[in-house]
Amino acid sequence: MEVFRRRSRGLVTAVCAAVVVSACDESFEPLAPSHLQFSVFGYLDAAADTQWIRVMPIRPLLVTSPSDSFSAVVTLEELGTGRIIEMRDSVFRFSSHHNPELGSEGAYVHNFWTTERIEPGATYRFTATRNGGPPAEGLVEVPDEFEVAFLLKTTTRPQDRDFLRVTGLKHVAFLTVTTEFWDRCGPGVSMSTFLPPGPDGEDHQIELFHPEIIPRQGCGEPIAANRDVSVVGSTAAWPAGAGHSPQDLVPAEASNLTNSLGFLGGILTRAVPYESCTFKASSVYCEVQYDSESASLTGFVEETFCGNGPIDSVLVRLEELDGEPDALRKIRTAITDLSGEFEIDGLEPGMRYDVLVRARMVIVPFVGLLDTHTRQTDTIVFVPGEHRNYNAALSYNINPCGFPVAGETP
Repeated sequence: MEVFRRRSRGLVTAVCAAVVVSACDESFEPLAPSHLQFSVFGYLDAAADTQWIRVMPIRPLLVTSPSDSFSAVVTLEELGTGRIIEMRDSVFRFSSHHNPELGSEGAYVHNFWTTERIEPGATYRFTATRNGGPPAEGLVEVPDEFEVAFLLKTTTRPQDRDFLRVTGLKHVAFLTVTTEFWDRCGPGVSMSTFLPPGPDGEDHQIELFHPEIIPRQGCGEPIAANRDVSVVGSTAAWPAGAGHSPQDLVPAEASNLTNSLGFLGGILTRAVPYESCTFKASSVYCEVQYDSESASLTGFVEETFCGNGPIDSVLVRLEELDGEPDALRKIRTAITDLSGEFEIDGLEPGMRYDVLVRARMVIVPFVGLLDTHTRQTDTIVFVPGEHRNYNAALSYNINPCGFPVAGETP
């Protein structure tokens, strides 16, 4: 069975690819006034490994042939350094559409791409020219690095909400909450994207919720494994009518570029883990900061006595030992997935943490709860920005080599 492995944090590419490539997947009809030369749609995302910009000639016909000659030259100039990036043309076919004129062949459109790095905080001049005609031009500002922190409510009352705090970013275009889960049918992914309310500014505090995972038919109740929040930030206001994601944009209005319709934006996407944080005896918000100074702990838990390999559903708990009074010391937890792996991010450098690795417990008649495996304890201190690997080897404490025990509970 395929198992989950946590994605790398910070500037990730998986979600960024979904954001940017969606600009390649939205079909449109390039019909527009004849005095404009181009229809342009796309994004420059400093977190993506490939940039895609759709550039199409404007004409009163639908594109229906993969061999259509366009011969446009599309470039990006990084202001400040003078670096020139020439984008390459590619043709995409759209078979899913609602226009009966296209038939089963669908439409073919030109998407220009590059794998050259787009720098956070930089400004790029976009230029598209064709057959000596007037160019489409415009400046695209890419957001600089910004900070993300969680304010996690430590109670479990339904009316309590968590908050995401974003600083150093003018506009939050939208958020996507991604939950990895598993059920009897194997692993799955649930995504929920929404536009955060509130005015633009340098500081944003956004109310969060845990989207419901809709059970898959015949697969039983889903169990959440990992949850991430992706923040898509921009320097310019999100275009009116854009909805919650880039694919809602259709280039049918005046562009932010000259001599064209459509839209070309600059974004920076960050994905951070939506984790747990509690205190021993307090219901105040627990703050978890994700920046270049915060540390992370990843690892693997396995059974060694019988050689059964990875152990899922193991509790890995880190409790602060320094600083605040005992009641306000943070407790961070993670549960190992089906591959025995875990990850805890947003840990404070210089803080001493008490580590506890504990497998499931069982109910033994006339005795009570007992550990199925030995426990592992440790003390850890992180340096700024450290990403440490920590593995635990547990052996069976009772019931050697995994014979079933009645009444086993997670």
